[in-house]
Amino acid sequence: ISFDNRQVPARVGDLPKINQFTIIFKSGEEYEATMQKLLPFLEQWFTVYRSHNNADVCPKGISKTSGINKLAGIIGIDTDKIYTVGDGYNDIPMIEAFHGCAVESGVDELKRKAKYTVGSVAEVVSVIDNDIK
Repeated sequence: ISFDNRQVPARVGDLPKINQFTIIFKSGEEYEATMQKLLPFLEQWFTVYRSHNNADVCPKGISKTSGINKLAGIIGIDTDKIYTVGDGYNDIPMIEAFHGCAVESGVDELKRKAKYTVGSVAEVVSVIDNDIK
């Protein structure tokens, strides 16, 4: 398989061990044109989140949500007590899985799905304080 005259591994097993990578584009138009060609290949093995003119790419099943769940299990924290904060598309699953806070400067779709919208990450402490009273 090749893309733009570059060799791409034919099997996912030939790919290096990675947790996430980001593809950065100069413009939204470049993102659209390139990802239209690249997504069918990437989505076989990866989850792709758009972040403005960038694509955040991680192996399927690996996400902020899966990492938080794993850590909660290791240290014995009830996931009902976890608050998360985010600003981008890649934060949506995490926001939906826990008590989700979106920052005001975040993407609109995230803000619609979040339980709370805050002006800054520091404001999440106030949200938690109000919730546990």
